[in-house]
Amino acid sequence: MTRSAAIPVLNGVLAARVTRTIRSIPTEVSLGPGDGMPSECVASFDNLRGVPKASLTGRICALEPARLVEACAALHIAVDC
Repeated sequence: MTRSAAIPVLNGVLAARVTRTIRSIPTEVSLGPGDGMPSECVASFDNLRGVPKASLTGRICALEPARLVEACAALHIAVDC
């Protein structure tokens, strides 16, 4: 979830956990094969974490603009700001 422009200068990035357990709550964003994921799942914005870039091997999915709007809305709800 880290903005693309900042990634080259950071040692870590902000990531949302992805799970196949779908609870249909407002802090989840639905993802699936059309987004590049192997199966139907959700990104959970209640479970954000900092991840060292060195531990990441590759990008699985990049959010299209419409999905990014959904992610921002879920993040807004998750952090209550």
